[in-house]
Amino acid sequence: MKWTNGNYVILGKKVMLFELWKFKAGSSERGNCLDLIAESLTLIKEPLFNVSQKSIRDRLRLLQYIEEILPLIIIGKEYGF
Repeated sequence: MKWTNGNYVILGKKVMLFELWKFKAGSSERGNCLDLIAESLTLIKEPLFNVSQKSIRDRLRLLQYIEEILPLIIIGKEYGF
């Protein structure tokens, strides 16, 4: 599956709706929440989602990494690094 901006927006809305941040990482409650998010995303017809608990977790980690690294890249380019 190729992730588009629309997919990311809908994923973000679902994470906000299910309040994923309230559950400790690695807990069974967080796993249940990720399962519920995956089920609700799979029901959406447009844009199409084919996700699992692991794919959602991986995608959220990727977004967190990009959020942390992107400002450093931009600052580095400004100073010629």
